[in-house]
Amino acid sequence: MNRLRQILGVMSLVALIAGCSGTASPPANGSTPQPAGGGSADSPAGAGGGANGFEGSLVTSGGYDATWTVSPDMEAGPFNSANSATLLSDKGTFGNVQVKPDGSVSFGSGAADFPGQLVGSGAKTTLDATGAFVCAFTVDTDLATTDGKTAHIAGTMTVHWHPEGSGDLSCP
Repeated sequence: MNRLRQILGVMSLVALIAGCSGTASPPANGSTPQPAGGGSADSPAGAGGGANGFEGSLVTSGGYDATWTVSPDMEAGPFNSANSATLLSDKGTFGNVQVKPDGSVSFGSGAADFPGQLVGSGAKTTLDATGAFVCAFTVDTDLATTDGKTAHIAGTMTVHWHPEGSGDLSCP
């Protein structure tokens, strides 16, 4: 029985150490700590071509008035990737946005007063060198739910994305 307790104790210690693999000291010179996923434009997470991260904001009005930025712990990736960009509003609510190369937009939130999953078109997109990935977009349009509720969305967002070893698959 003592051997079992020793093994469980060691396993617990290993799990604790693995869970605390980040830095335990405060950042130097008053700088802001950066997320591990490269979610900030200041983080040096990317290889070849600069830092990975997001810039910009979106404003929704008419159905839910809020200003949205990409969540600081969101890993950098194109706006039309399989994982929609997770957004955080100035009200503390979460949402998501996906923009396709043709300018179609999908925007949603689970916030109580949010009208639902909104879709529409009209975004002006900037694509990567391959023409496959949305690196930036500007939008100023009304979006609607399938049951006719609407909200206005306006703003500009950019992602800096440099996946290691992917050649032209990057957003400067």
